[in-house]
Amino acid sequence: MGCLRLFLALSVVMSHGLTNLFGINLLDGAGSVLIFFAISGFLITLALTKKYDATLSGHVGFYWNRIMRLYPIYWAWLLITIGLYFWTPFGTLTYQKTEIASFWLDNFSHSSIGTLLTAGFANVTSIFIDSFLSLNLAADTGHLTPKSQGETWSMGFIFIGQFWSISVEIAFYLLAPLFVRSPIRTAAMFLLSISGALHLGWSHITAAAGLPLAIQMIRAPESMWIFMLGSLLAHAYTASTGNRRALCTILAAACYAYIFAVRDSLFPTFEFPWWQFSAFTAAIPALFHFTRKSRIDGFIGSLSYPVYVVHFQLIQILGTLVHPSGPLFAAASVVVSTIIVFAIDRPISKLKWDGSRGRQTTSCLPQAEPLISSDA
Repeated sequence: MGCLRLFLALSVVMSHGLTNLFGINLLDGAGSVLIFFAISGFLITLALTKKYDATLSGHVGFYWNRIMRLYPIYWAWLLITIGLYFWTPFGTLTYQKTEIASFWLDNFSHSSIGTLLTAGFANVTSIFIDSFLSLNLAADTGHLTPKSQGETWSMGFIFIGQFWSISVEIAFYLLAPLFVRSPIRTAAMFLLSISGALHLGWSHITAAAGLPLAIQMIRAPESMWIFMLGSLLAHAYTASTGNRRALCTILAAACYAYIFAVRDSLFPTFEFPWWQFSAFTAAIPALFHFTRKSRIDGFIGSLSYPVYVVHFQLIQILGTLVHPSGPLFAAASVVVSTIIVFAIDRPISKLKWDGSRGRQTTSCLPQAEPLISSDA
């Protein structure tokens, strides 16, 4: 399934690069992220049910491995990005221009302490980046406000904007050990999310508690159904008895029936229709089955996460200095990601922990997670 993951990552690259690959339009970038969410649900469920015990040590091992997979690569590229934006002359990067550095300098002095702390926390942890998509900066108070009330979009605070989807993934990781081990709990969470009840409940509870807008506006509640769909597919794939397989298959089929019933609200744009999402996600178990033992496919898949991390800044540099070119953007992203895998990801893998057995490990089940990572 690594080839699919890299294909999805490159679809995002082409979307952000406003171009195509050798004249071929790949999938819609936003739609590719949704398929990634389903893949994460599938692979994380396999990992939690097959590798990590449902114990404190198992949970600690799971969360530690998520941290080791996500953050070393992200922090390394974050430092490079900050240097790029602050130490290149303002206005130099004219392609897909963002002006992050000038936004910080222009708004730092009149932003509230809470806003600056929230923006700093979001950049360091990637948590709440998804909230910034729905927030503006109020010029008079310097506070973060809903988009309808402020004047300036707050995403100017975020250095690696595409990491909004990783914020959503992190929320799933936090909840996964509590839900995805059981197909019934998974199906219930799917229904709560896709119906809007989870989002509505989260909004009301956090608002009533007076929690910051960055917490109120997270997008995980409205996206959780996609991860749960992938989880149900994993349960159907791994079911050890006929009755359990039948139950999980019926639950997954019911989920797809619900998706079809509300398809116009879930997939309102022609660029990524419901049937495309359904076809790609339904194929996940088969693709995993036929590629799970391939080291080449596994390595290709390990490139997808760093490609997602690094591609936008490479697009800005190459689009400005050379010319916008899909093959150039793709090649640069893959080359830099290959370097990152060998320079950062492989050495860091020695620090990963097998929580189910209480020892360090460098291997695991399938490659699993954010767009999508290497070890579960």
